[in-house]
Amino acid sequence: MEVKLSDLALAVDFSSSGLLFDSCTYLNRCSGKIVYTGDLIDDEELPDDLYDNPDYVEIPSKQDMNLGKRLVLRFAAEHLSEHVETVHNIFSRRGAYGRFKVLLEQANMLDEWYRYEEEAVTRELLEWCLVNEITVNEDS
Repeated sequence: MEVKLSDLALAVDFSSSGLLFDSCTYLNRCSGKIVYTGDLIDDEELPDDLYDNPDYVEIPSKQDMNLGKRLVLRFAAEHLSEHVETVHNIFSRRGAYGRFKVLLEQANMLDEWYRYEEEAVTRELLEWCLVNEITVNEDS
């Protein structure tokens, strides 16, 4: 079964919103179907064997792939060297991502950040697929 990389990336985004909505996603390795779970999803729509069937594997969130604060700090070191201390200070308090994006807008680097983050997610997802023996279609 082949899974679209773009579908997996959407599932990662959904799972990464879990801090607010207790969101998770699962991939059925046999069918390629992605199942979304969480506070905003009707439990009656979920497969009865979702948590017991070994064909289902949980799709990681950005946090699971360590693509949170460490990725931001790496981006800052590579692309915002004059703002590294500011970025460290921003991420020492709650609400950091909003303030970080304001800094990126002021530095005209928001699009560069989104590309950087997308590339990191893609690399990690491809590695996850390899480990979990999932064939991925990168063209979609």
